[in-house]
Amino acid sequence: MRTFPMALGVRGTHNTGRTIPARGRTLVAPKLEDRPAAQLAYIEHRGPFDKIPWPEHIERLYGWAKAKKVMPGFYPMAIYRDDPARTPPEDLRSEVGITFKGTAKGDGTVQTRKLPAMKVATVSHKGPGTEFAMTYAML
Repeated sequence: MRTFPMALGVRGTHNTGRTIPARGRTLVAPKLEDRPAAQLAYIEHRGPFDKIPWPEHIERLYGWAKAKKVMPGFYPMAIYRDDPARTPPEDLRSEVGITFKGTAKGDGTVQTRKLPAMKVATVSHKGPGTEFAMTYAML
């Protein structure tokens, strides 16, 4: 079982500070965190969240960082741009990314941008990709 951090910009009311029982286990509710500005290297994904090829994207991102001679952050993240309860699965937009220190440009598959300092809702997903929707619903 893998753990994948998820982060979203705050766009409304979020559940925080509680645990939620689900399928015989307890899920930790999202936390609101202040994040500093950072450089982000990311790969866009369009389609169901449970079909994101995490291992391939993470390997590609860290390989990109090594090739560009920048220092990657330790924690990969995902930015989910759409609500799966309101958007057809094939139209869902997301990004898998890593922060990095240094100066580098994207190379086609890997894109870069500056993330502004912001407050985000974060939650760690522990389980198979088929259960992403349940974790996302907590946000």
